[in-house]
Amino acid sequence: MNVLILTPDRVGSTLLQRLITVYANLNENQQPLTINLHELTNGLVSYHNDSFNCKILGKQEGGWGYHQSLQNIAGLIDDCGHDVVSRLAHYHIKNRKDSAADQLAFYKWVNENFYIIAADEIIYLNM
Repeated sequence: MNVLILTPDRVGSTLLQRLITVYANLNENQQPLTINLHELTNGLVSYHNDSFNCKILGKQEGGWGYHQSLQNIAGLIDDCGHDVVSRLAHYHIKNRKDSAADQLAFYKWVNENFYIIAADEIIYLNM
């Protein structure tokens, strides 16, 4: 199962992503491998991994940025042989400056292909 965390920065999304990734790999949900991509829209690369004997996704070395279309990102995830845990921060979508039509198509694809967790603020407990 693909998991997407919708979040601003500094609310614990990185820790949550890592915990979900470890849990998914320990329990081998539907796929035998779950990869944490951190941020969904900042440069993905697909390559064959000999250890897992499948095509996997990773972050581009030095190539982070908004150079890939949202359609290309969706296609890479559709074609990979594993589940994905990632986040999608609002400021990244704003900075990408994709057209409204491309964003709507991407959001539709996300809703059909990810379990979505929304985290909008951190709560501090005074003890």
